Amino acid sequence: MIKKITVLTAISFLIINLYGQDKYVGDFSDNQFFLGGNTKIPIGNHIGYDEDEGLEIAIKYGKNASIKSVAVLSGNDTVCFEQLNFPNKKTDWIEIKKGLWNNSVDNEEELIKSFSESDEIKMHYAGFLKNENPFDNSFIRNKPLIGKLKWFIKGFAIGAINVKPNTLRIIKISPELAYGSKGGGNIPPNSTIYYVIYNLENPIFL
Repeated sequence: MIKKITVLTAISFLIINLYGQDKYVGDFSDNQFFLGGNTKIPIGNHIGYDEDEGLEIAIKYGKNASIKSVAVLSGNDTVCFEQLNFPNKKTDWIEIKKGLWNNSVDNEEELIKSFSESDEIKMHYAGFLKNENPFDNSFIRNKPLIGKLKWFIKGFAIGAINVKPNTLRIIKISPELAYGSKGGGNIPPNSTIYYVIYNLENPIFL
């Protein structure tokens, strides 16, 4: 159930100052970049706007683009609010299958281990390596990731479908279910990777 609270109450750590519905408000590092790219990483507090969904997504960043908290707002309604302090070595992981985990806060949640390749999912995400280096972030683009599950690495696809709509989770993926010994793009070989995922639409739960 969506709790009716004001924006200021939901994200008191943020200064809300939108300059238009397609703007992303916040600061970026002067000298730190996403792994293998020339895009500067976000620092401090940010507010993005998802025009398709009519959502404000407010994130508090820490060192190296680590995500401390996320608030998703629809008007004056808080759709989701999570304090993550991620990356964090003290995260309690729930094993979905061998080589794949999430930080489920409810041990009774049903774990989904397979999917239909034709299913399509829509989500925002931020990706990190084990050493906390960020390699991608859709939140700062104001554009969610939309695609069929067959397009993604297996660990990401299965991990993502275990995130219910309007819910935020951290996914941990071993190299075997990620990019393996060869690596891929800006992901080094034999990398364990992490994603913070906010799910907008998930066919498993619709």
